[in-house]
Amino acid sequence: MPEVTTKSKSSQDSMGKPGASPMVAEPAEPAEPRAARRLDPDVRREQILDEATRFFAERGFEAQVAELAGRLGISEALIFRYFRTKQALIEAVYDRVFIGRWSESWIVDLAERAVPVRERIVNFFIAYLDAVDDPQWIRIAMYAALAGERMPVAFGARERVERLQMMILAELRAAGVLADDHEQESLQWELVLHLYASVLYLLLRKHVLNRRFTQDRSVMVRRLVANFFAEFERA
Repeated sequence: MPEVTTKSKSSQDSMGKPGASPMVAEPAEPAEPRAARRLDPDVRREQILDEATRFFAERGFEAQVAELAGRLGISEALIFRYFRTKQALIEAVYDRVFIGRWSESWIVDLAERAVPVRERIVNFFIAYLDAVDDPQWIRIAMYAALAGERMPVAFGARERVERLQMMILAELRAAGVLADDHEQESLQWELVLHLYASVLYLLLRKHVLNRRFTQDRSVMVRRLVANFFAEFERA
């Protein structure tokens, strides 16, 4: 019966000699998980917020913080050291994605009556898309809309959007495109919402449905606004 190979020096010396039995390596011990690298608190917070923005844009707000922690390679406890609750983390993401992109100049430029109202509306939507043409923006907007009343943090962004829509409606009335008629107010509001939704559909198609624009984005905006005005010119 052949002799069992052991881990002796003689057997090690026999490696590579003709007829010598090769030594079978023992399985390696599983590596210990590495502890999260210590970072400056501001850097760590930004790292968490960056990944949380991507995470919620992909998975929605029902996704669990434990999964986010796994993606980051850190513990949930470390995330909650920087953001006390999941809701606080969501609010920080929402502020970054929506409030951080807001420009008060949109309101100012829409009110500049020295410029024709159609041109103002076109310029606004082009500038608006420049700011929000991002997959994270449109996907988080959709998830927030689906969450509805469970997303109170969305109210701040919603109020800003309604300010823009009300400004567009007011300027259309001031320019005589829409009648200043209280009885038609509900219909007029729906028309403005439809125009806004038509422009946002460009982002939905691009970043959710993965259907790229067939024409330049500004060309598409001009066509949508032209179609909107054409309805009243025919009336």
